[in-house]
Amino acid sequence: MKTLKLMMIVFINPMKSDFLKIANNNPLYILCSIIYFIIGVRAFGGTMIFFSIIFFLIAFSRLGESIFRFIEKVRKIETNREKELLNPIWEEVYNEAKQKYPCLTDDIQLCVVDKMTVNALALGKHTIAVSKGAIETFSENELKAILTH
Repeated sequence: MKTLKLMMIVFINPMKSDFLKIANNNPLYILCSIIYFIIGVRAFGGTMIFFSIIFFLIAFSRLGESIFRFIEKVRKIETNREKELLNPIWEEVYNEAKQKYPCLTDDIQLCVVDKMTVNALALGKHTIAVSKGAIETFSENELKAILTH
């Protein structure tokens, strides 16, 4: 119980609004994270609390997003074909999302992953990436659906 109180004071209060947004969007993920945290604290004690706080702060920062971009080899849209295909789709999808969710940040960037697997992913709060495989495979409407999701 002490551990949970300490986690609430040190870990959640400074980021209360972000934490509540995450919890409202995905309560199962938050529940699993808390369970793993409690198990880790039981197994490793104070070291677990320290490293959890550090990793949480990194993961939700621009630094963490940059690390994830590097790991996944995400790059900005570069080629003319990518610009001509993806930019209009992205503008349409983003404007619709912005109307529905006015709290969206203005600096979300669409990027490309140079892998031929068919995939799209969100990294942090500011990056959405589409794989080259998805660009080559999907139609314009299917790309809109992926970016909307």
